[in-house]
Amino acid sequence: NHAKYGGGISEYESRVDALNIQGSPVVTGNTADTRGNNIRLYRDYTFTVTGTLTGSALLDVSPDSIYRDEYQPPYTLTNGLAGNGTTSNFVCDFDGFFLTLNDEGEVDLARRCDIIFVSGGGTGTMEGLTRADNRAYLLPEPGFTAPVGKKFIAWKVEQLDNLEDTDPYASQAQADTEITLKRRFVRLTAVWDPVTFGTPDFTLPADITSIEAEAFEGAAMSIVSVPDGCMSIGAHAFRNCPALTQIRIPAGCAVGEDVFEGCMQVYVFGIAGSSAEIYCSDPAHSNCVFIPM
Repeated sequence: NHAKYGGGISEYESRVDALNIQGSPVVTGNTADTRGNNIRLYRDYTFTVTGTLTGSALLDVSPDSIYRDEYQPPYTLTNGLAGNGTTSNFVCDFDGFFLTLNDEGEVDLARRCDIIFVSGGGTGTMEGLTRADNRAYLLPEPGFTAPVGKKFIAWKVEQLDNLEDTDPYASQAQADTEITLKRRFVRLTAVWDPVTFGTPDFTLPADITSIEAEAFEGAAMSIVSVPDGCMSIGAHAFRNCPALTQIRIPAGCAVGEDVFEGCMQVYVFGIAGSSAEIYCSDPAHSNCVFIPM
């Protein structure tokens, strides 16, 4: 098995790259000299590995030996090295770099980008990620619980060399948007906006006192205001209304069983302590978010 090495001994030998080998292989074709298991490698020369190779590690790698500019791709360590194609065969302890599989299943020594998620006032946690920088990353949906009365609108994206810094060029991007990772750290902070009740597009009679079970199942509506005189909403009254996003329910109105079953996310505006708030607080109704008025 053989491959051309892209790092190597610098012109003045101020920096030396070496391949530390384990097992009983023979490495030929590119060795400046051998020091124990460390094989010093020249740049742009092919080296050949024969025999049994049980492990290897690239040593003494400086950042400029991996990237001479920010657009250069990572080094592929296992290109042409059959039987050595998993990250477990390599060791990388150089700060700012890590081992990862590329799209071809080869092991890359890549510059590291740690992604940190910040709640921005929400609650809960999201586990951070490590990715190779200079690659695309699809922004996720937030895993945080929104602050009371607010909804998620975007991620604040900061590309940083140090976490203590702030990014003067920070931008905002919505979930499911692709960004390019460009620095050692990317800090994603959730941005929330207040939810305000919009203009109803579905009108109920002003003198209605109750809404019967399944009354508006499957109806096309997005914003509904229930009149103040309405005292009850029957079971499944708004079931399978996928466009429904907002509904205002008066304080004295009792909310029945699974009223919004089959809906997407519904913001329920009401009075604290009311039947509407109790309904939304039930974990079985996780598609409903209560907004106090």
